[in-house]
Formats: sequence, C-alpha cells, structure tokens
Amino acid sequence: MRVLKFGGTSVGAAESIRTLIGISKNLLANKEQIAVVLSAMGGVTNQLIEVANLAQKNNPAFSDILSSIEKRHFDTAKALLNVKHQSKVIANIKLTLNELEDILHGISLLNELSKRTLDLVMSFGERLSTYLVYEAMRQEGIECEFLDARTLIKTDDNFGSARVNYKSTNANVEEYFKNHSKTQ
Repeated sequence: MRVLKFGGTSVGAAESIRTLIGISKNLLANKEQIAVVLSAMGGVTNQLIEVANLAQKNNPAFSDILSSIEKRHFDTAKALLNVKHQSKVIANIKLTLNELEDILHGISLLNELSKRTLDLVMSFGERLSTYLVYEAMRQEGIECEFLDARTLIKTDDNFGSARVNYKSTNANVEEYFKNHSKTQ
C-alpha cells in the first residue's frame, strides 16, 4: 500500500484538490492500493488557534474568523462539486462548524483554554478538509472510504505535545486494513 500525504497547500483550493485527485486516480488506474492522508487547508490551523485564543478572551472577533473559515470551505465545495452534491456536503460542513462554534462558546464562557481543548479545536481543520476531499473523490468515481484517523491513532495524554502509542496504533491500522480495501 502506498500512503500519500498532502499538506495544506495541496488542499488549499479547488484546483489543488483536483490535482491530488488526479494523482490518486493515476495510481489507482495502475492498480495500486493507496491511503490518502490530508492536512487542513493552508492557514486554517493557525486561524483555529487564533479563534480559540480570541474566544478565551471573550473577543467577538473570533466570530469573524470562524465565518471566514466557513466561507472558504463553502466556496471550495461549490467550486469543486457539482450542484447535486453541494447541498449535502455544505450541510455536513456546517454541522461540523456548529460543533466547533459550541466548543468556542464554552471556551468563551469559561475564559479557559486548556491544551486538550486547543488540540480539539485544531483538529477541525483536518476534519473539514478530509471530508471535503472525500466527497470530491467520490464524485470523481473513486471508490473510497472516509476514515477519521482518531479511530485508529492513539496517543498519550500529553496534550499539546502528545506522542503516538505505536503499539495500539499499529494494531488498529493493521486490523482496519485487513477488512477495508477501498482507497482511504
């Protein structure tokens, strides 16, 4: 199996996502089994950190930045997906962003931002980009499955600098791929 890792620039806009889909399609056409690993859209992780810090300070500017994250993902979905697929994808992106907004509201109410909560907030960048790319790949006819890496990768509780528990993570990965052959 070949693991393809695409960074923030590779998922930063519709055209770059089309490029990574093309790379994936070419490998699949050559009968390679692949797993695709994605970062958040370029700059989104930094925006999420900023949003969390502003929420902790009760600074209402966090709403503006959250709106810009939402707009960027919506605009990319609209540019990438045909009209009949857009509604479902945009609705799911909105649900994910609503969850993030609830967490930010809690940070604001408590005036507290732990490392654990910051790690959770930062995870939303990858959660949004992977879902969007997954749906774009499906639209392009790629038989694939969405896999939330949190179900396989296990770490210690050293939030902010967690270390992977390789023994349980490797066991989870091996078990998962025994039973799943579609592109991940």
